[in-house]
Amino acid sequence: MTHPMIFAQVASQPYRFPFDADFTAGNTAVLCLGMQPHYIERCDGQAVAQRALALIDRLRLRGIADVWTESAHGGPLLARSTPGQTIPLVKENAFFNTDLHQRLTDRGIRNLIIVGFFTDELVHSSTRAATDWGFECLTIAEACQASRPEFHLPQLRITQFGNGLFGTVASAEALLTALETTGENNECR
Repeated sequence: MTHPMIFAQVASQPYRFPFDADFTAGNTAVLCLGMQPHYIERCDGQAVAQRALALIDRLRLRGIADVWTESAHGGPLLARSTPGQTIPLVKENAFFNTDLHQRLTDRGIRNLIIVGFFTDELVHSSTRAATDWGFECLTIAEACQASRPEFHLPQLRITQFGNGLFGTVASAEALLTALETTGENNECR
Protein backbone atom coordinates (compact mmCIF):
# COMPACT_ATOMS: atom_id res chain seq x y z
CA MET A 1 0.00 0.00 0.00
CA THR A 2 1.44 3.36 -0.98
CA HIS A 3 0.98 6.42 1.16
CA PRO A 4 0.93 9.97 -0.16
CA MET A 5 3.99 12.12 0.32
CA ILE A 6 3.31 14.92 2.76
CA PHE A 7 4.56 18.24 1.45
CA ALA A 8 6.07 20.87 3.71
CA GLN A 9 3.86 23.77 4.76
CA VAL A 10 3.98 26.83 2.52
CA ALA A 11 5.51 30.03 3.89
CA SER A 12 2.37 32.11 3.43
CA GLN A 13 0.80 35.06 5.21
CA PRO A 14 -0.70 35.36 7.79
CA TYR A 15 0.04 31.71 8.67
CA ARG A 16 1.69 28.68 7.08
CA PHE A 17 -0.52 26.75 4.64
CA PRO A 18 -2.22 24.50 5.44
CA PHE A 19 -2.60 25.38 9.11
CA ASP A 20 -2.58 21.72 10.24
CA ALA A 21 0.25 20.62 7.87
CA ASP A 22 -2.00 18.01 6.15
CA PHE A 23 -0.76 18.77 2.63
CA THR A 24 -0.70 16.02 0.00
CA ALA A 25 -1.43 15.78 -3.70
CA GLY A 26 -4.50 13.70 -2.86
CA ASN A 27 -6.15 16.30 -0.64
CA THR A 28 -5.21 19.40 -2.63
CA ALA A 29 -6.43 20.92 -5.90
CA VAL A 30 -5.63 24.09 -7.81
CA LEU A 31 -8.75 26.14 -8.59
CA CYS A 32 -8.26 27.98 -11.89
CA LEU A 33 -10.65 30.93 -12.07
CA GLY A 34 -11.44 33.14 -15.06
CA MET A 35 -8.65 31.72 -17.20
CA GLN A 36 -10.39 32.77 -20.43
CA PRO A 37 -9.60 35.44 -23.03
CA HIS A 38 -12.51 37.71 -22.03
CA TYR A 39 -11.09 38.17 -18.54
CA ILE A 40 -7.42 38.23 -19.47
CA GLU A 41 -7.79 40.78 -22.27
CA ARG A 42 -9.96 43.01 -20.06
CA CYS A 43 -7.01 43.66 -17.74
CA ASP A 44 -4.05 43.05 -20.07
CA GLY A 45 -3.28 39.94 -18.01
CA GLN A 46 -1.29 37.82 -20.48
CA ALA A 47 1.86 37.76 -18.30
CA VAL A 48 -0.13 36.73 -15.21
CA ALA A 49 -1.96 34.07 -17.22
CA GLN A 50 1.37 32.63 -18.42
CA ARG A 51 2.70 32.53 -14.85
CA ALA A 52 -0.48 30.78 -13.70
CA LEU A 53 -0.28 28.22 -16.53
CA ALA A 54 3.38 27.48 -15.75
CA LEU A 55 2.48 26.97 -12.09
CA ILE A 56 -0.44 24.70 -12.98
CA ASP A 57 1.92 22.56 -15.08
CA ARG A 58 4.32 22.25 -12.13
CA LEU A 59 1.45 21.34 -9.78
CA ARG A 60 0.24 18.65 -12.21
CA LEU A 61 3.74 17.14 -12.18
CA ARG A 62 3.44 16.81 -8.39
CA GLY A 63 0.09 15.03 -8.79
CA ILE A 64 -2.13 17.96 -7.80
CA ALA A 65 -5.38 18.06 -9.75
CA ASP A 66 -6.70 21.22 -11.38
CA VAL A 67 -10.32 22.35 -11.51
CA TRP A 68 -11.34 25.11 -13.92
CA THR A 69 -14.29 27.46 -14.08
CA GLU A 70 -15.76 28.39 -17.43
CA SER A 71 -17.99 31.34 -18.18
CA ALA A 72 -20.31 31.09 -21.18
CA HIS A 73 -19.15 34.51 -22.41
CA GLY A 74 -15.45 34.16 -21.59
CA GLY A 75 -14.22 32.31 -24.65
CA PRO A 76 -12.21 29.07 -24.63
CA LEU A 77 -10.18 28.00 -21.61
CA LEU A 78 -6.48 28.80 -21.89
CA ALA A 79 -5.43 25.20 -21.29
CA ARG A 80 -6.96 21.79 -21.29
CA SER A 81 -8.43 21.08 -17.89
CA THR A 82 -8.34 17.71 -16.20
CA PRO A 83 -11.17 15.70 -17.83
CA GLY A 84 -14.47 16.22 -16.03
CA GLN A 85 -13.10 19.05 -13.91
CA THR A 86 -14.61 22.12 -15.55
CA ILE A 87 -17.29 24.00 -13.63
CA PRO A 88 -19.70 26.15 -15.66
CA LEU A 89 -20.01 29.53 -13.93
CA VAL A 90 -23.41 30.93 -13.06
CA LYS A 91 -22.21 34.00 -11.10
CA GLU A 92 -18.90 35.50 -10.03
CA ASN A 93 -18.50 32.73 -7.43
CA ALA A 94 -17.40 29.24 -8.44
CA PHE A 95 -19.51 27.66 -5.69
CA PHE A 96 -22.78 29.49 -6.39
CA ASN A 97 -25.39 27.11 -7.86
CA THR A 98 -22.72 24.61 -9.01
CA ASP A 99 -21.65 21.17 -7.82
CA LEU A 100 -18.08 22.30 -7.12
CA HIS A 101 -18.32 21.70 -3.36
CA GLN A 102 -19.62 18.17 -3.91
CA ARG A 103 -17.00 17.35 -6.56
CA LEU A 104 -14.18 18.47 -4.29
CA THR A 105 -15.42 16.72 -1.16
CA ASP A 106 -16.14 13.50 -3.09
CA ARG A 107 -12.45 13.46 -4.06
CA GLY A 108 -11.24 14.17 -0.54
CA ILE A 109 -10.00 17.67 -1.40
CA ARG A 110 -9.62 19.96 1.61
CA ASN A 111 -6.87 22.35 0.42
CA LEU A 112 -7.31 24.76 -2.50
CA ILE A 113 -4.61 26.68 -4.31
CA ILE A 114 -6.24 29.66 -6.06
CA VAL A 115 -5.08 31.25 -9.33
CA GLY A 116 -6.78 33.40 -11.94
CA PHE A 117 -8.85 36.46 -12.71
CA PHE A 118 -10.01 38.77 -11.14
CA THR A 119 -8.60 39.07 -7.64
CA ASP A 120 -11.33 41.56 -6.72
CA GLU A 121 -14.19 39.57 -8.24
CA LEU A 122 -14.24 35.83 -9.01
CA VAL A 123 -11.07 35.00 -7.07
CA HIS A 124 -12.14 36.70 -3.85
CA SER A 125 -15.79 35.64 -3.91
CA SER A 126 -14.85 32.01 -4.63
CA THR A 127 -12.17 32.02 -1.93
CA ARG A 128 -14.63 33.38 0.63
CA ALA A 129 -17.18 30.73 -0.35
CA ALA A 130 -14.55 27.99 -0.17
CA THR A 131 -13.54 29.00 3.35
CA ASP A 132 -17.22 29.09 4.33
CA TRP A 133 -17.43 25.46 3.14
CA GLY A 134 -14.39 24.59 5.28
CA PHE A 135 -11.66 24.45 2.62
CA GLU A 136 -8.20 25.73 3.47
CA CYS A 137 -7.29 28.29 0.76
CA LEU A 138 -3.98 29.63 -0.54
CA THR A 139 -4.07 32.45 -3.08
CA ILE A 140 -0.94 32.76 -5.23
CA ALA A 141 -0.27 36.50 -5.44
CA GLU A 142 1.48 36.72 -8.81
CA ALA A 143 -0.79 34.11 -10.46
CA CYS A 144 -3.86 36.32 -9.95
CA GLN A 145 -4.75 39.75 -11.26
CA ALA A 146 -7.45 42.26 -10.38
CA SER A 147 -9.74 44.03 -12.82
CA ARG A 148 -7.68 47.18 -12.15
CA PRO A 149 -4.06 47.20 -10.89
CA GLU A 150 -4.86 49.31 -7.83
CA PHE A 151 -7.34 46.67 -6.59
CA HIS A 152 -4.96 43.69 -6.46
CA LEU A 153 -2.90 44.28 -3.30
CA PRO A 154 -5.80 45.63 -1.21
CA GLN A 155 -7.83 42.56 -2.14
CA LEU A 156 -4.99 40.26 -1.07
CA ARG A 157 -4.88 42.11 2.27
CA ILE A 158 -8.62 41.48 2.67
CA THR A 159 -7.99 37.77 2.05
CA GLN A 160 -5.55 37.77 4.98
CA PHE A 161 -7.84 39.86 7.21
CA GLY A 162 -8.54 38.58 10.71
CA ASN A 163 -5.53 36.25 10.82
CA GLY A 164 -6.52 34.56 7.59
CA LEU A 165 -10.28 34.58 7.84
CA PHE A 166 -10.48 34.06 4.06
CA GLY A 167 -7.25 32.12 3.63
CA THR A 168 -3.59 32.80 3.13
CA VAL A 169 -1.46 34.40 0.42
CA ALA A 170 1.95 33.30 -0.86
CA SER A 171 4.23 33.55 -3.86
CA ALA A 172 4.54 30.77 -6.42
CA GLU A 173 8.15 30.38 -5.31
CA ALA A 174 7.08 29.69 -1.71
CA LEU A 175 4.58 27.10 -2.92
CA LEU A 176 7.08 25.36 -5.20
CA THR A 177 9.68 25.30 -2.42
CA ALA A 178 7.18 23.52 -0.16
CA LEU A 179 6.34 21.01 -2.89
CA GLU A 180 10.00 20.13 -3.30
CA THR A 181 10.36 19.52 0.42
CA THR A 182 8.64 16.80 2.35
CA GLY A 183 6.89 17.82 5.51
CA GLU A 184 8.53 17.74 8.91
CA ASN A 185 6.46 14.67 9.70
CA ASN A 186 6.85 12.87 6.38
CA GLU A 187 6.27 9.41 7.74
CA CYS A 188 3.55 7.53 5.95
CA ARG A 189 0.21 8.13 7.57
